[in-house]
Amino acid sequence: MSELDKQGLTTLVQALHSRDTRETIAALDMLAQLERSDLVPDALLGDSRPKVVLEAIRVLRRDPRPSVRRRIQELSDHDSPEIRAASLRHAHASRFQTHVVTPHLADADENVRGAAQVLNLVRRASRGSGRARRSLERLSRTESNAVQVAIATRIAELRASGDLAINLANEGSREVRVSLAEGILQAPRDEHLPALIQLLADRKARPTARRALVLLGSSARDAVSKYLGNPRVHTQIRLHLPRTLCCFPEASNLDVLLNQLARETDDAISYKLLRALGSARNHHREYPLDAETLDACIEREIRKLRDHQRALGALQRRFDANSGGVPSELLISLLRDRCERALQRVFRALHVRNPDEDFEALYDGLTHADPMLRSASLEVVQNLVPSEWGEQLAAYVNPAPLDVDELETDTILAQLSGSPGVIGVFARELVHHLHAASTSHPSPTVIDQELAHVAQ
Repeated sequence: MSELDKQGLTTLVQALHSRDTRETIAALDMLAQLERSDLVPDALLGDSRPKVVLEAIRVLRRDPRPSVRRRIQELSDHDSPEIRAASLRHAHASRFQTHVVTPHLADADENVRGAAQVLNLVRRASRGSGRARRSLERLSRTESNAVQVAIATRIAELRASGDLAINLANEGSREVRVSLAEGILQAPRDEHLPALIQLLADRKARPTARRALVLLGSSARDAVSKYLGNPRVHTQIRLHLPRTLCCFPEASNLDVLLNQLARETDDAISYKLLRALGSARNHHREYPLDAETLDACIEREIRKLRDHQRALGALQRRFDANSGGVPSELLISLLRDRCERALQRVFRALHVRNPDEDFEALYDGLTHADPMLRSASLEVVQNLVPSEWGEQLAAYVNPAPLDVDELETDTILAQLSGSPGVIGVFARELVHHLHAASTSHPSPTVIDQELAHVAQ
């Protein structure tokens, strides 16, 4: 261990005794992430601040020291119901005898009762009781948040708990999902992979789920790659798979990310893939990427940038007098945002192609309000990329007047009407608005038809 690491750990240990509760809790969390809970003194479980005690229980739940296990078990009689519940949820089940658990089944607090009930069933299920196991499965589908949290916390203590984990990940509250991620982290198994990937959609559970996936190693890496390549997986999960893949140390992750980028059709996921590629590229600069595939991806993004800019210019020229009303204003705003995002993806991809150049600074310069800075940045970019790319980026920065007629604008509008998401919605609304304005008897909208039906 380096001297710098020793100093950092010393600082964290000193912070455990801070009078500032937030500082103590932050130090506990950092030591947990560093897997150095052995540096946390068991005396912290007797701290006068309930929040500190709760965090200490969470961090020390799997600490092997007999004194720590004993003190966590003793906290089941604490005055605070939150601490009693935490003790019953986190302490080793083997340390609780029936006569110790039973009084808590009638506790005044719902969370304590739920934790005691689950603890009792887990102890019996671990001895092979099928009835206790079926009771846990039934309780996991109840509306009791306290019971679901208790089951999620002890999920790793149950054999063949993959389906149970999936159910909790899909149906539970955020508190349940966070508890489930922490519960799986104690002893992750391959059967938990579907639940862990599902948990990536939850911002609070995501960091812990990623740690559990990394602990599982190659099987988890293969699963993440498989889910990333499956377009039927929900977008809110796929968005977080590229960065998750980067958590694994293998340099070959670059190939997986690049191949997925080449066939990806969702712009938001393409952006996440490029971010992940940039991060992985910074760690594996010497790894040989498929230059032909990467260049093809860059050219695709430049084409998208050009097409978005042409559509934006055509609509701005057609509706410069606000003839399209609110729909045209919103559609133009969305197209402008599309252009900006496409340019971001282009520069992310250029960084992957040449990680030694500061394309982030060049992007900032190219989008700056100062025309001199934009011009200087463009000149540098044109010297770093193939001439054809440089010309198209120059056309974006210094656009020439568009030569588009009304027919081509209508074609562009028709294409946008078929787009998924909010752009398609506003484009269709604009088409309807134009059609209504051009006829003496405008066709009714869906809402108008519904109102007429109700009136009849």
